[in-house]
Amino acid sequence: MILASVMQFFSTVASGGMQETAVIDGVFLQQLQKSADTEVRIELVRTLQQTAPANLRVTLEAIALNSKEESRVRMEAMCALSGVATKDSIPLLLDLLEDDLKLRRGYWACLIPVLGGVNDRRSIPLLTRIINLDQAGLIGMDHMAIEALASIGDEREALILAGKVHIEPVRLAVIKGLARIASIKSVNVFINALQGAEDAEIASAAMVGLHRLGQGALPELEKALQGVAEGWDKLQRERIRQVILKIGK
Repeated sequence: MILASVMQFFSTVASGGMQETAVIDGVFLQQLQKSADTEVRIELVRTLQQTAPANLRVTLEAIALNSKEESRVRMEAMCALSGVATKDSIPLLLDLLEDDLKLRRGYWACLIPVLGGVNDRRSIPLLTRIINLDQAGLIGMDHMAIEALASIGDEREALILAGKVHIEPVRLAVIKGLARIASIKSVNVFINALQGAEDAEIASAAMVGLHRLGQGALPELEKALQGVAEGWDKLQRERIRQVILKIGK
């Protein structure tokens, strides 16, 4: 009965105009149902992922969607969608994440990175809502959402990301995201990240962002160079000089 309802769902989705039509591996789902041992079912999902059949994505989605399935098996399927999910997966992933925000079963730990990997702007409203949740016990959910937004966002999200740059666990991801976006709004974020006490990888990402801004960054760079006193932060001065020279070439 469970298998029939899951397959009916995907049949309905496919008939609704999805560009890609794939057939769920019904034989595999029947095999999965036969075992009462959760560990065996988890291993079956892992094995399915390793064989990478053509219908892997929709079969994993069917398992993830099955509310009658054991939580750890569903989560294994959600995690396995990393690198497999497509833009066709977005509505299902968002529904699962919305549900998990209420029930807090921990599925978000797989769903948020999968959404970040698919790189579809339909994820942004929900990710932004998670980022701004003012709740205790998020256990990194907001950090993970920031990282996903940093990989998806564009100029429209530059200020949101800049507002999260002070959060140490996601600072590098935010700087890299802002460097990819290359918005002039981020110029001072990049310059501040050139300080001598800054992690070298973060400073390097900031320099990439400034290079991408090009001539537009020069006024703020030159002002910053004048503002850093001689002998104060020699490394920051040197980094600023390097960027100015490279942009000026």
